[in-house]
Amino acid sequence: MRNRKWMIGIAAALLPLLCVSGCQATSKVAVKEDTIYIPGLTEEYRLAFLADMHIVEESGDVPEEEYETVAQRKELFQSADGTDSADMWSEMAGMLDGLGADAILLAGDMVDFASDGTLACLQEGLEKLETPWMYVRADHDYGVWYTTMEKEQAKALHRELDGAENVVSMDLGEVLLVGVDNNTSQISKKTLKKVKTLFSMGKPVILMLHVPLESRIDDELNQKSKEVWQDRALVWGEDTFYEPNETTQQFLELVYAKDSPVAEVLCGHLHFSWEGYLTETVHERVADPAFTGAVELLTVTGKKEVDK
Repeated sequence: MRNRKWMIGIAAALLPLLCVSGCQATSKVAVKEDTIYIPGLTEEYRLAFLADMHIVEESGDVPEEEYETVAQRKELFQSADGTDSADMWSEMAGMLDGLGADAILLAGDMVDFASDGTLACLQEGLEKLETPWMYVRADHDYGVWYTTMEKEQAKALHRELDGAENVVSMDLGEVLLVGVDNNTSQISKKTLKKVKTLFSMGKPVILMLHVPLESRIDDELNQKSKEVWQDRALVWGEDTFYEPNETTQQFLELVYAKDSPVAEVLCGHLHFSWEGYLTETVHERVADPAFTGAVELLTVTGKKEVDK
């Protein structure tokens, strides 16, 4: 496990942040603006979206034999100008409210591993926010690889932040935000039941996950992942790194169904940006890693004349 995480960190550090059209530089933070088009909406909503901050902080629960590894990981998760992830999070958290978003969406791996130091840093940033926020965790958020912290203690600290429910949601009015926690693991039956209930509410859904889903239109995302991640398609699907069991497959079919309420899937994990269609109607967006300073400001609209 530790070797795999190391390789992932190395690859992530080699990926530069590209500021394309529609991108605003705010100090060390680069805000990329884009649009989510959902037919039939009469109101517009704005979402600030980020993933993969990978906060690394030294703390008392990091044993001496892990000091060097933690120091190396701190160097891996830096922006192009050398800002480390903890400082980047502090700066980003201080400017997110200024984006005027209706919600701030955190799509997992906000910390590189769970410890007193990393979670305290995360909490300090979250406490700055006045904008409503929604956070789904992933393996790094719960991982205790480099500390003496136990898994149950890590989960308890996450629950203190926001409850850390297995499914979270936020009703914006015409649109429902739904987040599935820790989708680096298989979906539980309890989670599936909650998702089915939310999907039956009759509103278009913006779904937030950490690990992307493979497209049933083409294999562009799978191939790009293989190019970056040592020939591994790090998405959920057939013949990919994340192969679903029966319950997870049922969840996937809810997203892929012709009558699915899902309009957009927001995720991270891959440490590169991508967007495309999962089906003819369901669009997916993968975020650049936030430790590089990347955050997306997404306008959700029913106005077709607004470019996607």
